[in-house]
Amino acid sequence: MTTETKNSYDFVPSFFMHELNHSDARGLTKYLNISDILTFCGFLYEATKLPYGMPAQAVESMLSEAIKGSVQSQYSKADVISGDGRVAYQVKTSKRGAKSVVWSRIAIKDKLALITASMTNDGVCKIVKGMVIDKLREGFSLWREKGQDIVYMQVLHEATCTKVQFYSICMGKVARLLSPELLEARWSAKPANPDQYPSLGLYVQDGGETIKLLSWAGLSGNHLHICDLPYFLEEVSKECIELIVPKCLTRMSHSELKEKLITSF
Repeated sequence: MTTETKNSYDFVPSFFMHELNHSDARGLTKYLNISDILTFCGFLYEATKLPYGMPAQAVESMLSEAIKGSVQSQYSKADVISGDGRVAYQVKTSKRGAKSVVWSRIAIKDKLALITASMTNDGVCKIVKGMVIDKLREGFSLWREKGQDIVYMQVLHEATCTKVQFYSICMGKVARLLSPELLEARWSAKPANPDQYPSLGLYVQDGGETIKLLSWAGLSGNHLHICDLPYFLEEVSKECIELIVPKCLTRMSHSELKEKLITSF
């Protein structure tokens, strides 16, 4: 069901809010009251007037301001924490159709020795796989230990609108999907480019199909990528709602922005 919500704020355009692919989106409204949603949509709309893009850090600041929360440090497991401390938000931005996203960094003990051995020894490869999965699950568990609900927020930039999807994450589903017994690990071939390195791929079987779920760049930066984000979110979320915010199609020039900033002080 799609519902148009009109509001009295002149800086906020009319927007749409609807559930995506789960049974009931009402569960998320306990995190997102209508006043916060209107304020956040207003921020998003105003940001599209600026003569540059909208990075995740800017979205984090807008969300934090709207929900009276706080932006966390760069190396925190969460990006934004709600004002009452009950909800941890992970915020990512991407373009429509992007399937891969950097989720976090994962470092393991004795990394170089284990990685070298794991490339030729299946037993060691299983050990490395288990260590990577444990670190990833540990990040989710830290939120739960603090009594926080986890909401993944994905911002999709499209030609005429900004789509913001809020997924409420279920820890039980995370534990099932990230089961070491269900994930197969194997290293990619060494790239032809000498400046690139192999990565450890984690694969899951679903209905006879092999899906590359995760990729760990243990030899270059320790980044953990979720390779099939739509599949991952479908498997671990309880419910999802989407905001569709129109863009302002006329952007300010850099000189107009400079003049506006000068006159505002």
